[in-house]
Amino acid sequence: MQNIMNLQDFLIKNNLRKDSSGIYDFHAKIEYSYKLGTLEYPAKIQVRMIGYNGGSIHLEEDDTLTSDLYHLDFSEEYQKYAYNEEDNYLMISGESTKMKGKYTVKIFV
Repeated sequence: MQNIMNLQDFLIKNNLRKDSSGIYDFHAKIEYSYKLGTLEYPAKIQVRMIGYNGGSIHLEEDDTLTSDLYHLDFSEEYQKYAYNEEDNYLMISGESTKMKGKYTVKIFV
């Protein structure tokens, strides 16, 4: 439940708007950090706040941000979401073999 509250705080503080289906679509800068380095990159992001996938975050795939190299889909059930109000970013953190251990994704609007 704390993940959902942190995600809601981030969306509200950044005045992001949802469509009639409860989906937030926006562009942001991400910092994707893992064992092999950090990728700073502009990304299109989709957040679902209602329904079966409520609390999910999706980074749109492109030539640089690929699902072969990075996790692009996150769930409040499997990752931790933390909102840093002072620096105004949402941080997703997790751990996986694909990312060779721990990773974080910071989203700045």
